[in-house]
Amino acid sequence: MYSSAVHDSAKKLLAYRYQLLDVIGQGGQGRVWRARDEYLQRFVAVKELLAPAHLSDEERKATRERSLREARAVAQLSHPNVIQLYDVIPHEGEPWIVMELVRARSLHQVLASDGPIPVQRAADIGLALLGALRAAHQAGILHRDVKPANVLLADDGRVLLTDFGLATHQSADSTVTRTGMVVGSPAYLAPERVDGDRGGPAADLWALGATLFTAVEGRLVFDRPSPAATIAALVTEQPPRPTRAGALTPVLEGLLRKDPDRRIGAEQAESLLRTALDTARHDSRRAAQPNALETTVPNPAPLPPDSSEGDGPAAEVAVPDVPSWAAPTPQPASLPSPTGEPHTADETGPAATGGVPPTPSESTGRARRPPATGGARGSRGADPAARSGRRRDDPA
Repeated sequence: MYSSAVHDSAKKLLAYRYQLLDVIGQGGQGRVWRARDEYLQRFVAVKELLAPAHLSDEERKATRERSLREARAVAQLSHPNVIQLYDVIPHEGEPWIVMELVRARSLHQVLASDGPIPVQRAADIGLALLGALRAAHQAGILHRDVKPANVLLADDGRVLLTDFGLATHQSADSTVTRTGMVVGSPAYLAPERVDGDRGGPAADLWALGATLFTAVEGRLVFDRPSPAATIAALVTEQPPRPTRAGALTPVLEGLLRKDPDRRIGAEQAESLLRTALDTARHDSRRAAQPNALETTVPNPAPLPPDSSEGDGPAAEVAVPDVPSWAAPTPQPASLPSPTGEPHTADETGPAATGGVPPTPSESTGRARRPPATGGARGSRGADPAARSGRRRDDPA
């Protein structure tokens, strides 16, 4: 089933150029090696395509030829969210594909170890994958195997769609297996593909919706114990309504419409994903704001922009200290009273009023007395002339 080249890979170069080092991934359709390009002195990824064992010699030959043709088509893609393809090498009757080596975890690995991802992160990933699919579809290429295992979350922040091993050109005959066989992962297969339709761009969009559903819900759209049961549910049942998707719900429901003619297209999907991303960011920032009723500062400084982009819980966002210009103005320990009698600042001081300095009358805790008629002082100790109602300069 496997190429004989893998048994002595450590002893010779692939195509006199690529030194195979170790296996970094393996699936039903191929195996990926970390290798060194001895010509360009760089590390690359080399994928060995594995033809299913049940194929006849004629079918195996057709599969190899189609794999080479499709790999050449993928090499025409130039998109930041599509992994770069460097070379295709026929070696001992099997095609080997040389690609860029990316330090990353697959979305499948992230979900298995960390659980469902936040809506904001899922919307961001969805936009990246949609961009990659649109570029492929414009070039006439159908991916046909979009799923979390084929989505790489690179250490440098990139989101990459990889593994075009099942890709086909829309104008080509896609029958590469025996009659009645369906190529693809049942959990992410579009309903029309099960019915024998070759599928078009809409089938890739269904798979995108199923991938995002799994990312935020933490479960498959049709979570069944076997591939046959999954395919049966895909044909006879409607997708469940998301319960954790939040702002992402409209795009998931639009992409997971079983009728491809009613399924939303790439343009509408992009619009809904951007709306979901904006809504999730807004909700994340609102959740990070402190409750105004729980703070003693009436006008707190605005929080800095949320740099976490929704990746962490809102409770972990730290509220900054109140800046110096917003702090209460220090008051002297003794303030003059309107009566000339000193008093000591107590609970009515600035600390209890949220930083707003009190007026002298508020500092005493007493009601302000209206000025006495005829002078600035009260009746006690007032000028005799003022008590008699005469002006000081009037004749006696």
